Amino acid sequence: MPTPDSCEKIVLKEYVLSGEKGEDGIQGPPGETVSFPIAAENISVTNAGFSNAQEIFDFLLYVVPLIDSFTTGIYLFENRLASDPSADFDLSFSWSLNKGITSQTLTGPIEMTPVILDFEDRGKVATMTNFNTNRTFTLEIDDGEARPNSVTSKNLDIEFADKLYFGDSVIPGLIDEDFIKTLPNNLQKTLNLETISSTVVGTYWWIAVPIAYGAPYVSDNQTGFAIDMQNPIPFTLGNGNQFVNDLGHGEDYNLYRTTNDNLGAGIQILVA
Repeated sequence: MPTPDSCEKIVLKEYVLSGEKGEDGIQGPPGETVSFPIAAENISVTNAGFSNAQEIFDFLLYVVPLIDSFTTGIYLFENRLASDPSADFDLSFSWSLNKGITSQTLTGPIEMTPVILDFEDRGKVATMTNFNTNRTFTLEIDDGEARPNSVTSKNLDIEFADKLYFGDSVIPGLIDEDFIKTLPNNLQKTLNLETISSTVVGTYWWIAVPIAYGAPYVSDNQTGFAIDMQNPIPFTLGNGNQFVNDLGHGEDYNLYRTTNDNLGAGIQILVA
């Protein structure tokens, strides 16, 4: 019996069968002449809720309106006296959207004079009266499509805070409000601060903070070691029983300084 290895290869030839052409079938009547392209609104559909293809395309390709940005450029203001005329000022709002809309509104607190927006506006100036406390402003837009997501809004928060006063100085003859205001300052809501100190013999590093912010923990950011600070140092108030900033706002402050002078040059101070 032959083995697979001993068998000869068998090649199957390909044959094409052909014959005479059959008779043509019965030709139907000519169809209507159609012009291309066909407008989507001229294509009828059977989908419930839609009368033509264009309505389906509009539904599937709908872009939800979004507020890409909404800003005044300033989000933190220094606390101020409510009756101070300087508390009245203008806020300049600007925003950007991802698509065209049909209407929009800008609303705010009672301190804001009402504004009217055109659908093409992408900015507005609002006048604030006696504006001296944290407030929220809302921009709302509508693309007029009457869909679940066709109206959207975005909030913008503006807050008020106090300054931290800090820096290098000798011990002045009179430690008072005026001395504190000669120190560099930052407007901020917390004690978190990084700064550089370069004190020599007779010079100390000082910091004045609102009591509401808590007691500062001061350290050398390079070594991680705490820097010794004196307990709150009494200072002379100007008028009244609180430290008063340049905008007439009164706040309780504590003043601290390093226990030792001459900390050295380029000390990276970290406050928390």
